[in-house]
Amino acid sequence: MTEPPLTLTVNDRLARWLLLEQDEQRRKNGENAWKTPPIISLSSWLRNVWLESWPTQYLLSELQSEKIWEKVIKQNSSSLNLLHLQGVAAQASQAFSLIHQYRLPRISKLYEQTDESRAFLLWAKKYESRLSSLGALDLSMLMDAVKNSMQEGEIPIPHSLRVMGFEEQSPQLKIFLDFLRQKGTHIDFQSPVPAPQTLTEKLDDGNSSITVSKYEYRQDEAAACARWVRAIFQPGKRIGIVVPELEKYLTLLKRELASELVPEFIFSLDEQCLPFNISLAPPLSQEPMIKLALDLLSVKKDAAKKATISVSKFLSIIQSPFLGFDFPPTMEISNLERELRKKRVLSITLERFHSVYSSTPQLNQLIEGLISWVGNENKLMPEKWAELLSEFLKIAGWPGNSSSSIENNKQSISSKRHQAFEVWKDCLNQLCSLNQILGPISRVEALNHLTYIVRNKPFHTKTPEHSIQVIGLLESSGMQFDHLWVMGCHSEALPAQPEPNPFIPYEIRNKFSIPRSNPQRELDFAEQSLNRLLIAAPNIQFSFPLHEGDMGLELSPLLKNFPQSTEEPYPSSRIKDQVRSLNDMEEFTELPFLPVTDSEKSHFKTQGISSGYALLQNQVECPFRSFARHRLNSDRYQSPEVDFDNMDRGNVIHKTLELFWEKTITLENLLKLSHNSLEQHLDQYVREALKLCSERTTGQTQFNQLEIERNVRVIHEWLRDVEMKRPDFKVLHNEENVSINLSGISLTLRIDRIDEIPGKGLLLIDYKTGRDAKPADWFGEKIRAPQLPLYTLAKPPAGLAYGHLVIGKPEFKGTAIPDLPLGQFKNQDFNKTDGYSSWQELLDYWKNNLTTVADEFLQGSNQVLPINKGEPCRHCEFSSLCRIQEIGKLEVMEDAP
Repeated sequence: MTEPPLTLTVNDRLARWLLLEQDEQRRKNGENAWKTPPIISLSSWLRNVWLESWPTQYLLSELQSEKIWEKVIKQNSSSLNLLHLQGVAAQASQAFSLIHQYRLPRISKLYEQTDESRAFLLWAKKYESRLSSLGALDLSMLMDAVKNSMQEGEIPIPHSLRVMGFEEQSPQLKIFLDFLRQKGTHIDFQSPVPAPQTLTEKLDDGNSSITVSKYEYRQDEAAACARWVRAIFQPGKRIGIVVPELEKYLTLLKRELASELVPEFIFSLDEQCLPFNISLAPPLSQEPMIKLALDLLSVKKDAAKKATISVSKFLSIIQSPFLGFDFPPTMEISNLERELRKKRVLSITLERFHSVYSSTPQLNQLIEGLISWVGNENKLMPEKWAELLSEFLKIAGWPGNSSSSIENNKQSISSKRHQAFEVWKDCLNQLCSLNQILGPISRVEALNHLTYIVRNKPFHTKTPEHSIQVIGLLESSGMQFDHLWVMGCHSEALPAQPEPNPFIPYEIRNKFSIPRSNPQRELDFAEQSLNRLLIAAPNIQFSFPLHEGDMGLELSPLLKNFPQSTEEPYPSSRIKDQVRSLNDMEEFTELPFLPVTDSEKSHFKTQGISSGYALLQNQVECPFRSFARHRLNSDRYQSPEVDFDNMDRGNVIHKTLELFWEKTITLENLLKLSHNSLEQHLDQYVREALKLCSERTTGQTQFNQLEIERNVRVIHEWLRDVEMKRPDFKVLHNEENVSINLSGISLTLRIDRIDEIPGKGLLLIDYKTGRDAKPADWFGEKIRAPQLPLYTLAKPPAGLAYGHLVIGKPEFKGTAIPDLPLGQFKNQDFNKTDGYSSWQELLDYWKNNLTTVADEFLQGSNQVLPINKGEPCRHCEFSSLCRIQEIGKLEVMEDAP
């Protein structure tokens, strides 16, 4: 039997595809075993024969080449303002490859037109000098080096070759193939581009089908394609999905194809079961296990040279299943998270962690390891850093309890986690390969290089080769299918926009017609690719979206002669669509009450509820909100700001006024203070309050000074325009804690301030520094703002007041007995406006109304029933829990979350 010739393909994807075709044909012929035919990509074959010849020059990897370019450019670019060194190096490396592949001239005169091309010519000389000193070979030089070695008899010349998938031959490839022919090699060059007659016959063939479909958005296009695949799929039939802009469709297609072809995938998330291959892979850095490793390694020092980590990153680390911590997190870890979120801190200083927060032995070990890792200030070789960081990660527990199973092979060898771990080790090997190029580097530099490697390392999950292929336009060259769908065929993608290399002069780019150099080159390539696709399958479906965001799209002009598809859309096989299609849906009506248990009642009575007014306010605004917050103990902690937020500012003003009135006490003492003396006192108290209320701005001298000046101004205006114009009063209490029992619920309250009005009684004051508070909310069938009315149950007053402290417009407003002297006070007259005959009647109303609200809570009321046509939903954190939009109860507040 004749041995098949060596087949060289344009890429690895086509080589695997041809092997799959060969295997399927052998099985159809009834064979049980066969020799794997010699099919390999051209680049892999060149690398193999070069290494087998024991060359004197070693072949650079792409990474090594890029790092040499970066070093050369950094040392020789003082006259250029480079914004992104790695990007410039990548472009320079590409230009160098184009020079070799397309035999571009390097005459100095041609490169004098721009600063970029002049600089590149210098960099190229320095790069080649560096290669010579290293005894290294750039990848773009490999084909020529193999040819020379064949000429010298160091590499055997093949007897015959079959070359497949090359739409065009670069001058370098043409010279190489011509050389082989001269040496007697029989070459069968199979171009995927059809001859004009072949193309005409295909277009005139009545048995073939070529149509165009349009969809509103990419999501609709991807869903339709997945349903088409489901409908036409048959074992042994090859289905191709070609996407010119595959990176934009990657996530959509993977989700839709999985949902249609393997609906159970949404439960297992096991990629081994997916019956299709996607050529484009996400970077390794997106794998959660790898991202965690990079987060651990990237802990830095702050300005005080202390190891510091952001709270969000710290919590993601200690709650990850890849670090040996319990998953779900233990109570200790959950309590730590609650503590950190309540304090609203942005970052943690690890050296102070033990003295500030509760911890566990495992957490202590992790923190000590981080401190030690960050403290390493040595300059070491990349290989040594790879060893040290591996040791650190192992001590830290990465990659979790599964590490032993990875090493001991208790997990499947094909598991995604095992594969990610193996690719990670390959990235470390790449870091080690930079020894000779980089020399000794710091820990931060080593981490930057490793991060770059990981972010640029595609992570292909190893799965069997399938008959359903999702590929890019270039990768589809040479592949044949039974059915083909080409997606995203709008005028912006087909032809693609030119991306000329800035380091190749304009005249050279156009004269030699190098890839991506000009619009005509891209149009010719698109037409050539389209002709190739037209003979790649008997049935071809083209499609495009009408919109991308706010931009309208049109069909590629290359496809305007093909008819529009008239086929009916295929039905969906997704689980959620199958459920929706069922007519016999069970209806369930929730009870408006979930009775409070005896243990809950005991807890409410003995341990009580802090910020007790919030329970009643939530119950009034929406019973479900109160249920979620106070019975389910759900909470949303505010995200911390970099500097000050509204809560911080409010706390500082509250604390300043507390400190001020603890010393001043009476109106008489206030009036004795001169303007300058008052300013000095306020400045002192604001500075003290700032230290007590927020540690985030420590060290930010200028920012703190602005905040001090602002708060002094706000409080000074309040004292001058409101307090000094009041009749005599005495401040009895500041931030007074009181407790009351309402229908068996123990509520803990804090009253901002209690004044004594001589001969009249008490005035309860609540400071407001944010949005305007309305005394009108104390009246009506539902008490919208129960805080101050609730205080009256503990401290029966003669009046209630809001102290609204805002720059330029301080206000003093509320409601009180008719003859209570309060100065510049906006009084809500409860007799005229709200119809209460006496102050005592109003106090009794408040008590009865709030007791009723507490009773409703204890009865278990949990209806999704927001007041004011859904107004509380604007700022509610439980909309995803109550699902108010889904159940159709929110009709007016369209902008509610």
